[in-house]
Amino acid sequence: MYSRLACVLVVSLACIRSARAEGPLAIVNLKFTEGSDEERATLRAAIERAARDAGVQLVPQTQIDQAAHTSKDLFDCFVEDRCRADLGLTLRAGTILTGLISKEDGAWTATLGLFDVEVATTAKSLQAACPKCGADAFAPRLAKLTSELIRADRQLGRGTIVVRTRPPGAQVRVDDRPVGSSNLEVAVVAGTHVVELRRDGGQPVSMTVEVRARERKPLEVTMPTVSQPVPVERPSKPRVDEPPPTIVVPPPPPGVPEHRAWWKPQRIAGVTILAAGIGLAIASIPLLAIDGKCSDEGACIFKRDTATPGYALLGSGLGLAAVGGIVLLTTPKHASRSSAAVALAPSFLAVSGRLSYAGMALGGSF
Repeated sequence: MYSRLACVLVVSLACIRSARAEGPLAIVNLKFTEGSDEERATLRAAIERAARDAGVQLVPQTQIDQAAHTSKDLFDCFVEDRCRADLGLTLRAGTILTGLISKEDGAWTATLGLFDVEVATTAKSLQAACPKCGADAFAPRLAKLTSELIRADRQLGRGTIVVRTRPPGAQVRVDDRPVGSSNLEVAVVAGTHVVELRRDGGQPVSMTVEVRARERKPLEVTMPTVSQPVPVERPSKPRVDEPPPTIVVPPPPPGVPEHRAWWKPQRIAGVTILAAGIGLAIASIPLLAIDGKCSDEGACIFKRDTATPGYALLGSGLGLAAVGGIVLLTTPKHASRSSAAVALAPSFLAVSGRLSYAGMALGGSF
C-alpha cells in the first residue's frame, strides 16, 4: 500500500513538474533575413508544429502583437533577461522562443534559443544550417531544432530558494533581478546564485547561495535595524523676562575695505572754520567798498573811514579760512575718536557769527 502511495506521489510530482515546464510558448522576435513571405511562413509553421507535437501550447500572435503596443519598453530591452521574464509574465507564457533565420547565397542558417520564464534564464541555444536547400527541405531541421530546445528546457535542473526575513518586507533580488518582497519562494536553475536583501533606509545584505536540482534552499535572515534620523534641535524662543541677546558685529576680514563716512568730527570742524572765514571775508567787502565816500549827499563834509575794520574782517576771514583748510587737510582717513573737533565747531560758528554781525554793524554806522 505504501509503495503504491509513493508511486502516486512520484507520478504527481512528475506531472506537476511537467506542467510547469510545458507552459505556453510564445514566439517573440523571431527575425528573418531574406527569403520570400511564403518561405518564411513555411519555416515558422514548422516551428509551431514541432511545439504542438511536443505537447506545448502556443501563445496567440494577436496577444503578442497587443503586448508589443502596451509593453513596448519590454520589447525595447528584450536582450536582457529581466525584460524577457517580465514579458513572459505579461503574456502568461512558460517559455519564449526567439532567434534569427537567414538565407545567404542559397544557404539557410538558423540560431534559436528557448528562454525559461520561471527561472529567468535561457535553457539552451542551438544552431542549424542547410546549404543549397530550399525552405521545404530546411523546415524539418527547424522542427527538430525546436524539439531539442523544448526537451532541454524540460531537463533543466531547477531548485527553489525560500527567503524568510525578520522583519518581513525586504526587497529581494536574485542575480541582480528583482523578484519581490519577503517572505517568498523563488524558482532558480540549479547552481550558484547571488541573493541581495534590502530594507528602506537600511544596509543591504548580500549572500551567495548554492542550490541543487529539486532542492528547497531555506534562507532565513535577520535584517539590520533601520537607522533613525537624528532629530534637529530647534532654538527655543526667548522668554519675556530675558534681556534681548547682544549682537556683536565682527570686524571686517583682512583685505576688505572698512566703510568710512565722510562727515567726521574733525572734518566738520574744518568745514565750519572755513565757512566762518569766508563769511568774514565777504563781510569785509562792503566796508572796503564805502571807504572814502561821503557820508551824506550834500556838500560832503565828512567821508567814511571804513578801511581799518574792513581789513580787520578780511584778515580774520582769511586767517579762519586758512585754519579751516589746514584742519581739512590734516583730517585722518579713519574715524577720529576725539570729540575736541565737535566741541570746537559750535565755538567757531559763534565767533564767526559775532564777527560778521559786528562788521555789518560797523559798516552801517559809517
